[in-house]
This record gives sequence, structure tokens and C-alpha cells, in this order.
Amino acid sequence: MCPPYIYLHRLVILCLLHILPGKSYCQNTSQPDGIGQELLAIYKQAITTRTILDSFPCDGTVHLNIEEQLIRALWYNRRGNWQCCNSMLQAIFVKQVQLKPLEACHFYLAWAEYYTLHQSYDSANHYATLASITAGEGKWENEQAQALLWLSTGDLKRRNISSAYSRADSALVLARESGNQKLEGNILLQLGLCARRHFTSIAKRSFPYYLQAREKALATADSLTLSTIDLFLGIDNFEVKRWDEGLPYLKEGIALSLRNNDLSQLYTVYISLGYPLMIRNYLPEALAVLKKALSVSQQQLQPYNMQVSYHFISGIYQNLNQYDSALIYAELSGKVPGVDSFWSNVWDMKASIYEDIGDYKMAVEMHKKSVDWYREDFLYRNQDQLSGYEAKLNTKEKELQVTQQKKRALRLEWMIGGIGGLLIMAAGAFLLQRKAKQKLFLQNNLIEKQQKALERSLGEKELLLKEIHHRVKNNLSVISSLLELQSSGLADDSAKAAIAVGQNRVSSIALIHQRLYQHENLAAIELNGFLQDLLRQVSSIFKKPDTQIQMQIDVPETLLDIDTAVPLGLIMNELLTNSYKYAFDTQKEGLIKIDLEPLNPGDFILNYADNGPGIANNINIKNSTSLGLRLINRLSKQLGGSATYQYNNGSSFKIHFKDSIRRNQGE
Repeated sequence: MCPPYIYLHRLVILCLLHILPGKSYCQNTSQPDGIGQELLAIYKQAITTRTILDSFPCDGTVHLNIEEQLIRALWYNRRGNWQCCNSMLQAIFVKQVQLKPLEACHFYLAWAEYYTLHQSYDSANHYATLASITAGEGKWENEQAQALLWLSTGDLKRRNISSAYSRADSALVLARESGNQKLEGNILLQLGLCARRHFTSIAKRSFPYYLQAREKALATADSLTLSTIDLFLGIDNFEVKRWDEGLPYLKEGIALSLRNNDLSQLYTVYISLGYPLMIRNYLPEALAVLKKALSVSQQQLQPYNMQVSYHFISGIYQNLNQYDSALIYAELSGKVPGVDSFWSNVWDMKASIYEDIGDYKMAVEMHKKSVDWYREDFLYRNQDQLSGYEAKLNTKEKELQVTQQKKRALRLEWMIGGIGGLLIMAAGAFLLQRKAKQKLFLQNNLIEKQQKALERSLGEKELLLKEIHHRVKNNLSVISSLLELQSSGLADDSAKAAIAVGQNRVSSIALIHQRLYQHENLAAIELNGFLQDLLRQVSSIFKKPDTQIQMQIDVPETLLDIDTAVPLGLIMNELLTNSYKYAFDTQKEGLIKIDLEPLNPGDFILNYADNGPGIANNINIKNSTSLGLRLINRLSKQLGGSATYQYNNGSSFKIHFKDSIRRNQGE
């Protein structure tokens, strides 16, 4: 059976999303309210309960068969004696050739459980794959479902959501067919984790899966799974501010976990209790339980849990104004061997600490590293993936064209052969022609089937492209939200304004990807509609009260490729933002004119004007120190054109640009 503690590190990473640097907590010195009193009571129970388990000697297992040895080894592992578990599994490995197929399958599953508990996911995936192959050959549904569940766990860790969903769903079908309700409950718990879709969704999406899993755990008296689910329900209810609903789950989950006498669950207890204590500002109490969580994760060799513990402890020390300790633990969080540094969010944490210390130079440097990392990991990674799928789609289109050409060539070949046969041998022409037609009929059927398969594959790739554009838009929205959250913790108005401008630029790019996946044409943007959407977006952010802005847009229906639409969208975002922020500062009625002049195919001039006070008439955009004007100038060059400005009863810009085809021709 797949034990529930394989999900523990994901629980703490979930909590990490809510303790982002810049969110200020202070020690709670007031009289606790009802929620606070219950939390402190749970804290006293957890902190005073004896958590050092009895030392179980690694006794001999000569009298046990293989199945009993595997059960005993994993029993040792859950109670903290992982050395004994490893030793027993290694001993079985020596005589692996003597194992029966079903025993070998259980042996592979035991190693997968061992490595997952200790968060060595590559090794866990290796043994889960072996178990899946062996179970498939033996047609053992329970073992096959369990192996798929381990593989789903590894996929989710690697942020491969689609594969994690697919494997967990297949495992659920097998578990239900075999009637294994206990395993079914564990799989429903995994589906609840997948429902979070790598933190791009909200916690309440997972509730239906958790509640179904809880019913199965109650029906099968599975206390390990039940306590884990209750802890998840408590934390997720806290996330959506439902403290009254979440607290009973947390209380029951912790009490049950402490009774289970399972060292692997102690980390879950401490981290799930430390999170609400931090949120409610009981910082000394949170620090005490989180240090216990760190101790357990070190004892159990769990690098991801160690990293999250370091991160939380750093945040508490920061809010206790103990900055030296905060920096030490932040540094430790980013240097745990073999762990993806994304989860530690070390740059944001160190930037926040340096801000509190007053070292703004280091804070800016850390913020820059954080923004660079997010851009590379979220935006460019997805754009590369999108380019890869576009290349695959083009390849499939070429394969379809080749198949059609072969079909026409084959028909012509047999036609010529038939005519030649009639001329050479009149007596045998009829028979040859009949055989040729029969063969041609079979080949045509085969080609038509292949063509339908290719067309179906093309349709799947189009859906895949839409999903990629959707994910890019979601990831850009995540970046925009992170910038907004970061801005809320800044005291400097100019810094807030700078982050708001950056956030608006990211939103303009996200708008392009949104239009791509919402429309049939996946390769081009309709300019007029995009400008209307962009105008509404900028107006909703920057329009001042009591002002009336009239828009005159004269843009014919024009399709632009994404490599042209993104830079042009950023240019228009800069112009519209500038007008709304500065052009209509002293007047209540404003006017913005936008028109497009096609010069040649793929060659355009976009005119933009407002009736505001304008800027200096003699300004040179190329030499301007303004970031916005420099951005307009550089993006215009990137589009193979230029940008010019003049004053004409207000600001007037001419943006000359070319589409990708024209730019690639070098004209």
C-alpha cells in the first residue's frame, strides 16, 4: 500500500506560497482570540508529546519470508530506523535472482517507497518503472496501480502535470476494478494534489478529491491516510481564510498523527502547525515547532523538507529582527544538495532581509536575480516549448504533403503501367489491370487511413498549441501577481510605480497569448481587436476619475504574427500608459487617435496622437534618457523600422514597422 507520507514535501511547498518575502509578521503580544487559544492548545499538546520514538533494534529476519521481510523493513523506515530498512533491502537485493515475479514486483515497490520517503525521486522513479513493467507482465492490478501512483508522484514533483494526472487516473481505474478501497483513497489524495495544477490554481479545487479520499480512509480504517488528509484540509481551509472550518481538521489530524507513532508523520505535524502559528503571529511558538520539523527532516534525510524548514525559520528570524540568523538560514535554504532552488525562493527572501537591514543596494541586486530567474524559468521555458510544438506541427504538415504526393504518383504509375500492358499484351491486359486496381484500392485505403491519422494528429497539436499559449498566459499572470505582491511590501513610491509599470508590460504580453488561445488562428493576432482589448486594460488601471477620454481608432483588419505583435503591443502599451498618466492630468476631456497606414505588403506606419500638453518639441527619441522612449525606439528597430515624435497640438508619434516575413527578406 502506498503510504500517505509520500505527499509531505508538497504540503510544505503549498504553505511556502503564502509566506513570500515582504509579508510582515510581528510577534503577537495581545490576548489570543478563540482561534488563537485553540492553536496554542494544539501547540502545547504537540510540543509536550514525546516525539522521540523507541529505538527498535534491527533484529534478524532469517525466520521471515520475503514478503514479511519487506513489510518489516518498511516498518523500520517509518519509525526512523532507515539504516535498518536499507540494510534489509540490500540483503534481499543480493538474492534477487531467487525471487519469484510477484516477490520481485513487491521488492521494487519497497525500494520506490524508501527512496520517495527520503526524497530521492530519480531512484524512486527507476524502481517504480521496474515495478510497473513486472506488474504489467503478471497482470497484477493492485501492484500496477501502486506503481503508477509512484510514477505520478515523480511526475508531479517534476511539474509534469499532464503525465501526473494521466498516471493517477489510470491507477484509479485499476484500483476500482480490483476493489482496493484503501489504495483508491491514496490515489484520490494524489489527484487532489494534481488539481492544484502546479500552484496556478486555488486550494479549493482540491477539496472534492480530499473529501472522497477521506471517505475511503474512514471506511478502511486507514489512520495514516486519514491524518494526512485532515492536515491538508486544515491547511487548505486556512489558505482560503476559512479558519473555523479548517481548525477541527487540523486538530484531529495532529492528534491522530501523534497516536500513529510514525516518525515520518512528525514533520507533517510540525510544519502544518507552524504555518498557522506564523499567520496568526505566534512567532516563538512557530519557531519552536519548525526547528523540530528541521530536526526530523535531517534525521530522515529529506532534503526538500530540510529546505522548506530553513526557509520558514529564516522568515521567522527576520520578523523577530534577528537578521544575522535570518540570512544564515536563507543561505542554507538555497544550498541543500540535490534540490531545485526554485522552492527555496532564496533571492526574494534575502532581498526582503536586506531591505529590513537597510542595505538597499544588496536588496536591489537580490530582487534583480529573483526577477531574472522567474523570467527565464516561467516565460522563456514555455516559449521554447511552444516553438518546439510549432516545429512538430510543421513537420506533420510536410509529412501529409509528401503522403499526398506519393498517392498521386502511385496512381499515375499504375495508370501508365496499365496502358503499357494493353499495348504489349492485349490478351493479358485485362487480368493485369484488374490486379492493379485491386492493389491500388488496398493502397488507397491504407493511404486514406494514414491521412486521417495525420489530420487527427494535426488537430491534437493545434489543441496542444492552445494549451501552451494558455499556460504562457497563466505564467505571465503569475509573474504579474508576484510583482503586485512584491510591490505591496515596498515603502518607496517610485519603486512601487516602477514595479506597476513592469507589471502592466507583462500584462500586455499576456493579453496577446490570451487572444491566441481564444481564437482559431494560432499563428497571428488581429490588430484592431487587440488594440481595443489593450485600451480597456490600460484604461482600467490608469484612468483618472472625472475624465472623459474619446478614442478614434482607424485600423483596418490586419493580421500580425506573434513575433511582431509582442513588440508592437509593448510600444502601444507605453504610448497609452503615457497618455493616461500625463497627457490628461489637468483636463477632463481628452482625445487619442490611432490609425494604420499600409505602405507595402508587410510594411506599415502606425500613427498615434493625443491632445495633451506634449513633451519637448526638440526631443530626440534616440538619445532620450526616458526608459519608455528608449523602449519604444529599440522595439521599433527590432521590428525593422523606426519611431519619430513631433508636437502637433499634443504628442504625435509615427511608428514604422514590418512583419516577420518582410524583416526576414531583409527589405
